Amino acid sequence: MILVFCITLAIICGVGILALLIYLSKIEINIKNLYMNSESKKQNNENVIISISLKLWRIQWFSFKMDKNKMSSLYAKMKIKEYKHNKDIKNKIKRLLKACIQDKRIIKLASNLSIEIEELKSEIFLGTEDTIVTSYLVAAVAIIISNVIPHIVKNSDNTIQYKVLPIYKQKYIYILKLDSIINIKIMKIIQIMLEVKRIIRSNNDKYKNENIKSPIKIRVHVV
Repeated sequence: MILVFCITLAIICGVGILALLIYLSKIEINIKNLYMNSESKKQNNENVIISISLKLWRIQWFSFKMDKNKMSSLYAKMKIKEYKHNKDIKNKIKRLLKACIQDKRIIKLASNLSIEIEELKSEIFLGTEDTIVTSYLVAAVAIIISNVIPHIVKNSDNTIQYKVLPIYKQKYIYILKLDSIINIKIMKIIQIMLEVKRIIRSNNDKYKNENIKSPIKIRVHVV
């Protein structure tokens, strides 16, 4: 009896410590050799490696890596599930996104997500059928990036490098090259997930109530 109690207590303590570690940790997403080209999609992300790790301060205690093959197999599995429940999933996602956009708590939590970029090396090439539109588009994207970067960059040294360049070929084209390290606090993600779960529950209840048919009343006349 005492042994069972000790084992149960040890399991509870272990789960509690693991939950605390996860809650206090950061997710580090390390993206290497990301390459996307609208004209040669078969060659996209041939050498890409995405490493996802959990860190408590500077101590890494969990990590895994994905290359193109692993991401392709994962995407294929998701597509199979989506094909089986296509209409149902699309309708649910639409309702959820609409509810999240309108929810003030989600907006507030998303704005305080505490995303940190430790490293950014990016080249973006953009082209359209009109050279003037291309010039304005490149300028607009460069301005947006320059305004966003200061709010999410951890260090302001040479680890942040990006270029936005035009392609004057009179056709729609884009090329993206990216190496980046991004940190996100897990506690912020958990808070958003809990809010999303609350929205899903309220939407499900609302959807069920809308689909409940009023009972049919049958009048019986006794002669």
